[in-house]
Amino acid sequence: PVLAWFLGCGVLFAQGAVPGEKPPYASAKTCAECHPAIHGYWSESAHARSATHPVFLEALRAAVDKAPDEGAVRDVCVMCHAPTALLTGDRRLEQATTREGVTCDFCHTVADVDLAKRGHPFHLEPGPVKRGPLEFAKSPAHETAYSPLHRTSPLLCAACHQYTNAQGV
Repeated sequence: PVLAWFLGCGVLFAQGAVPGEKPPYASAKTCAECHPAIHGYWSESAHARSATHPVFLEALRAAVDKAPDEGAVRDVCVMCHAPTALLTGDRRLEQATTREGVTCDFCHTVADVDLAKRGHPFHLEPGPVKRGPLEFAKSPAHETAYSPLHRTSPLLCAACHQYTNAQGV
């Protein structure tokens, strides 16, 4: 059963990958294999729908239609609504993991936040190490690291939840 579980995780992780390249982020479906309750809570959250909610998609379309630079608008919007795009470049929300919105692997691979860097405040380290608030967490599926940042959600979350646009809103 353990081997089947690991093989299942590998199959889920590889979905949507560029041939020969490992994608920087795992799907939340991979996380659900070991964390079903947490995944269940996340899947019902605004974070899970942040890149696919009809209100967001309509607002994005309207902003893109009015903007002289579509790329700049997408950069600002997807930084928070689909943050895996910061590394994948999927600003058109075409990849399944991008459409997961604020997905598990994104937050658990944030190593630091610098609010002075408005356009990209996250220091990202995607890969086998998953960061979190528990000092002695262990996992058979990935490496773990205690992260004081993840114990201070105001700073971790502030990169998006304290965002101010060019109009001061």
